[in-house]
Amino acid sequence: MTDERHANRGLPTSDLHGPEHDLAKRKRILRLARNILIAIAIILLLGVIRIVILRLMNNSTLEERAAQNNLMNVIVVQANGGTADAHLTLPSTVESYNETLIYARTPGYVKEWFKDIGAPVKQGDVLAILETPEVNKQVDEANAAFNLAKVAFERWTLLRKEDAVSQQELDEKSAAYKQSRATLQRTKELLKFGKIVAPFDGIVSRRNVNVGDLVNPGNGGSPQALFGVSQTKNLHLYVYVPQARSESITIGQEVSVYKPEAPDKVVEGKIVRTAGAIDVATRTLQVDIEIPDGQTFLLPGVFVQASLPLDNQGRLILPTNTLMFGSQGTQVAVVQNGQVLRKTVALGIDYGRSVQIVGGLDPADQVIVNPMDSIANGQKVVIAAPPKPAEAAKPAPQDKK
Repeated sequence: MTDERHANRGLPTSDLHGPEHDLAKRKRILRLARNILIAIAIILLLGVIRIVILRLMNNSTLEERAAQNNLMNVIVVQANGGTADAHLTLPSTVESYNETLIYARTPGYVKEWFKDIGAPVKQGDVLAILETPEVNKQVDEANAAFNLAKVAFERWTLLRKEDAVSQQELDEKSAAYKQSRATLQRTKELLKFGKIVAPFDGIVSRRNVNVGDLVNPGNGGSPQALFGVSQTKNLHLYVYVPQARSESITIGQEVSVYKPEAPDKVVEGKIVRTAGAIDVATRTLQVDIEIPDGQTFLLPGVFVQASLPLDNQGRLILPTNTLMFGSQGTQVAVVQNGQVLRKTVALGIDYGRSVQIVGGLDPADQVIVNPMDSIANGQKVVIAAPPKPAEAAKPAPQDKK
């Protein structure tokens, strides 16, 4: 029965067998397997292509990143001319123009004292009275010798008129009379030193005596200062400016004076004079600073800080964190055409956070901040921030260095 007859009768043809039918079936299977293999090959090829493309893209990205990593990001500043607020702070001690220790001029005992420490005094005020028995006896002896010499001189003068004595004898009596008179005057002057008086207006800064103390004169024995007197007006202080900075000091400059424990309380002093010469022992210039009258914050003997304005003379100033120190001296790293160039510079005044540059740097140079010691000439860099003017040295916060 043929396929057509089977089909006409409604019978399935899948169960039919025969050489032709088996060959057709094998062809269909082979065709399907081939299509599957081709599809797998295409998928694998697409996968390989994708991997290659991804690797090429990754390599390009890595190269870009490596190139970027080779470029160092830096922050730069530009040096600027020093401003008028550059200061030099130096230690000093407040002093009085008039300050003295008072000694006894004659020996004796303290009979009474009248002024204690801190007491204001006027010139000539009595500070203490001494009991001087030895000087009193010397005055009595000198007075007796003077009276005797006076009588002898007057007597010999009358005798000379009568030509009873020689002129030589009269001259001797006259000389003895004058000598005794001078001795009496001297001992009377010593007696006046029994009163200890203030030499000028001020305050009593010391009192080293009590009633009954034995005192020796200031020119012999072991003298002891009885009182100390200081002026509270006309205060001043000395500072010693290093030779390298002495050219910036001029008479009339304002100076900020303050105590380290109270930096917010500032007294404005003024430079009134300088030594006019450099001390060869210390290589410093002595500067006298006057403190205005009327202030009560600073007292004689107080330790203070004096902040002096400095003239930078138009020199360039850089932050200290731009400097590199090595065998080639002090250098800075500048950026030129995207590359590093190390320059050797000469330093001037050190202001603390900033330093003066006296040579080796141009005002237009872009200087790298915090450069690494290994940074080399020709190294490529990228500026991470636009140049900013360098800050000049500031005075110690009113603490102020």
